[in-house]
Amino acid sequence: MNGNFPNFVPYLASVLGVSVAVMTAILIITAFWTIIWKGLGLWRAARNNNKWWFLAFLVINDLGLLEIIYLLWFAKKAAGNSSAA
Repeated sequence: MNGNFPNFVPYLASVLGVSVAVMTAILIITAFWTIIWKGLGLWRAARNNNKWWFLAFLVINDLGLLEIIYLLWFAKKAAGNSSAA
């Protein structure tokens, strides 16, 4: 591997013993998974004015695990009251 990014996917595929197409699919699915959870976590933290959670989500990239924990246990549940501003 000579430092070129396009060589990363074939290299990673050979290390893991999968085809380049499978490795590409894994990377794309992982990217979408992360973007969805990060977006939901950032949105909820901003709405709840949780600045430290928002900053943590913005800085830490952990495949959405921190966002999932926040959304399931720490975010305020909207109990059917949606107030229009």
